[in-house]
Amino acid sequence: MYDLYLPLVKNPNPDAVIQVEKITGPILLISSKMDNMWPSEPAAEQIMKRLEDYDFPYSYQHLSYDYGGHMFVPMKFGKTKLFKGDRGKNKEAGLKCRLDSLTKTLEFISQW
Repeated sequence: MYDLYLPLVKNPNPDAVIQVEKITGPILLISSKMDNMWPSEPAAEQIMKRLEDYDFPYSYQHLSYDYGGHMFVPMKFGKTKLFKGDRGKNKEAGLKCRLDSLTKTLEFISQW
């Protein structure tokens, strides 16, 4: 799936790009370098650049993790083992990243 989406993220159709600069509130993006479902990290970086280019007036942040797969749920969850960033030798590191993202998400929300 990742390889299918990567060219679309790298060279998006302008009509398909979400106009994130029109959002009226803070934005928190979470991605993993080991997301093998779709290129969430490059997509999040594009969103961050777009927000910067448009002088987005609200706070925005990108949490990029080395581990963790496609699903950033904060507990041990059976479906996470489907993703490379959450199984085998990456299992504990993936859980640590997911728990860290929960803490940072709650901090982000508390600032509203």
